[in-house]
Amino acid sequence: MNKRRPRVTNDEYEILKKYRAIKDECDKHNIDPQTVKHGWLKSKDSSLHFHNPNFNIPEFDPEKIDFSKIVSSVVQYQPKPKIANSNYGIFDRLVYTDTHIGMDVNPHNKSQYGGKWDEDEIFKQLDAMLAYVKQEKMSDVIIVDDLGDLLDGWDSKTVRKKHDLPQNMNNEEAFDVALRFKLKQASFLYNIYNKVIFNNISEDNHSGAFGAILNNAFKVICNQMFDDSVIVNNYNKFFNHYKYMNNTFIITHGKDSTGLKAGLKPNLSVKGKEQIENYIDNNYLLERGTRIELSKGDTHVEVYDKNSSSKFDYFNYPAFSPPSYWVQANYTPRDYGFVFYNFKDTNHYYKKPFYFNQ
Repeated sequence: MNKRRPRVTNDEYEILKKYRAIKDECDKHNIDPQTVKHGWLKSKDSSLHFHNPNFNIPEFDPEKIDFSKIVSSVVQYQPKPKIANSNYGIFDRLVYTDTHIGMDVNPHNKSQYGGKWDEDEIFKQLDAMLAYVKQEKMSDVIIVDDLGDLLDGWDSKTVRKKHDLPQNMNNEEAFDVALRFKLKQASFLYNIYNKVIFNNISEDNHSGAFGAILNNAFKVICNQMFDDSVIVNNYNKFFNHYKYMNNTFIITHGKDSTGLKAGLKPNLSVKGKEQIENYIDNNYLLERGTRIELSKGDTHVEVYDKNSSSKFDYFNYPAFSPPSYWVQANYTPRDYGFVFYNFKDTNHYYKKPFYFNQ
């Protein structure tokens, strides 16, 4: 005796036909039906738009991201043999700050002295910096200090959202350029040094959380792509410090995202000296035979003060980027570049400022 098919209404029967058609079309094209959210089924006589009730969005798992695949076009990683000891010094140090990726230095061709700061110019200067490091290298270890304001700002605003910024990149473009800017450094330096240490400041007045996200992505990718000879340290406080050999470096952008109404000045003020010495005392940084340097950016000028405090040297570093529209309107043109060091021992080092051609 044949079993009779359960009776369905006309509407139910039409729905069943639609789902059957979805499955048949997916099978025809070797597509998983759960990955089809909606679509059109068309024939000579009709056209039907559908929403697939079986559509399923897989749960996002950040642990499964293959960062090595994402950056394979940027970083060509090859395990390398250890480089022979240079026997010239105990470490090299590269300091740059205020890269301001995304900044338009000449909006509508109205800035006082003109200039250009786009992706091509940024990487042109990066190539010059890396070539200079290779030329002047005197050690097997390099410390790279980025003192903040790597990115010009989120949505054309400073961190405090009080100032509009002329920019030539949107957020996504600036992030992409900044990440490749960092990764190119890592790839290049990995191949000429036995140990590379990156120290990145994210507490500043332009990059802020945008910079913190960028630097965290850089750290994750470096951990995936390189061995433990590449170390990335990200700092999210106003004052931070690290020690290498008998040198202690207090690193700061010089201005923060919220708390300070005015940042540290190019010339050490009474208030600034008190702030820094309190930090030294609270962190027990004073040690016999140890040199302490306060390294800062923000003001886009190069000033080295070894006399205003008996506890620390006070060093201001030049901006990596050219002067902004606002700086050009309010000040004289400023040189821009970076500073490279060769340390022979704690108190004997070669300081080598490098300025880009304007």
